[in-house]
Order: sequence, then structure tokens, then C-alpha cells
Amino acid sequence: MMVAPVAPVGLSGSPLQLPADLPQQLPFRFEVASPESNPDSAPARETFVLRPLQKGDFALGFGALLAQLSDVGDLDGAKFDEILERNEASLQRNDAWGVRTLVVVHEVEHQENGTENRKIVCSASLLFEQKFLRGGKKVGHVEDVVCDQNYRKRGLAKRVIQQLLGEAKQKKDVYKVILDCTEANSAVYAKMGFFVTGEVQMRVNL
Repeated sequence: MMVAPVAPVGLSGSPLQLPADLPQQLPFRFEVASPESNPDSAPARETFVLRPLQKGDFALGFGALLAQLSDVGDLDGAKFDEILERNEASLQRNDAWGVRTLVVVHEVEHQENGTENRKIVCSASLLFEQKFLRGGKKVGHVEDVVCDQNYRKRGLAKRVIQQLLGEAKQKKDVYKVILDCTEANSAVYAKMGFFVTGEVQMRVNL
């Protein structure tokens, strides 16, 4: 299957335009009409929260969500917390490398007993790479974009990626953001401002 490297508008074309209503602060709560709603009645509304990944999220299904994307190996709650702590520390120090991960949490309130269920249903990461080029600016890499198969067609991944792009743009030291995707998915990312570069992704397994 062909993989098309794509980058946001910046080196060519018009400047990247982000939604005017992009959240300025996280967490951000929002509602989405369920695509499974009965067409003969008012659409059911689902409540979600967009926020950074945090400790305890492994128990909310983060590992199971990633497993829908690829093999998570022996990742458990303890190792998850260790990796997250390192990622957060690198961002705070503004290291040459850093990883910012955002998630969408589905919240369901049970009116019968007043309890609330929470489940992570979407996630994406933005990895920052220090370069010598462009006066020592950074490149962002969108990685590990995944949406639970039961929560697709709600625009959740688009919300996460646009939020990450907005944060990268505000940093001022990031001059482009790139990602790899299948040729079939390239049209989806094109709607967010990404364009095909014409390069070919290659890899070697270690």
C-alpha cells in the first residue's frame, strides 16, 4: 500500500488557516450529534472532552485504543506513566525532542445512579524535532493518529489534529508539520491544509 508523506501548507500554497473557534485552553468540552441517531427523532448528543494525555489514562482505555492502530507490546500502566512523565518533562524544558499527545474522552452520565463513565476514544501525538535548518527551528511530526472504530464519522481526529497544529503555530519556532498516511487517507488530511509533497516514505525495521 502506498504511503504518501504530506505536509501542511507553508512551503508552497497559501498559509495554514485554522478554525476561528479553536479552543484557547484545554480541557475543552463539546457535543457531537451521534451518527447512529434515529432519523425520525431529534439527533442524540454525545459529550466529549478534548485534553492532554495524563496519568491514569491507561486505565481509561488508552492502550486498548492504540492497539487498534498497531502492536503495543508489553505496555502497561506503569510503563505508560513513565513514558508520559518523560514526554512532559521534555516539553517543559523545550528540549530538542518533545512529544505532545492529545486525547478525546467520551463521557457518559448514568442518570439512574448518578455515575459517569469515561473512555478515551481518539488520540494523536505531535513530535517536535530540533533542526539545524531554518536557523535552528523545529519540525513537527504528527504521529499515532487513531480513533476508536465505534466513534468514527464524528470529526474527532480532525479536532485533535487541528488543535495540535494550532499549538505548533503558536510556538513560533516550528516551521512545518508533516505526517505519513495512506494514499486513501490523503484526501482527509488535505481538507485540514496538508498537501502531498511528492516524496516517498521508506523504512527499515530494526
